[in-house]
Amino acid sequence: MRLQSLYSDIRRLVALALPAVEHHSREVMACDYFLDASADPDLALKIREKKPADLDSALWLALQLEVWAAGTARLHATAEYRKSEDRRRIREITKPKTRGYC
Repeated sequence: MRLQSLYSDIRRLVALALPAVEHHSREVMACDYFLDASADPDLALKIREKKPADLDSALWLALQLEVWAAGTARLHATAEYRKSEDRRRIREITKPKTRGYC
């Protein structure tokens, strides 16, 4: 939801601040502002590598990458949990104590 909120704010502010600028130029600047304002520089870099044409494309890429990252993190956490479960299942086998009978 944070990305969509940022998108809305950037869209509104660019429209207010740059009303006389050509639409295409305004979209390019809005896209740059959106990526600069992103809290995750790695995410912003990945989006810049895709070269989005406008702010809508940048938002779509950001949302897609965010979902993929969350899915990967969830899978990683599940794998780590399974590893810890496997470690708990391992038991040491020892010889039973024998009583000395005389």
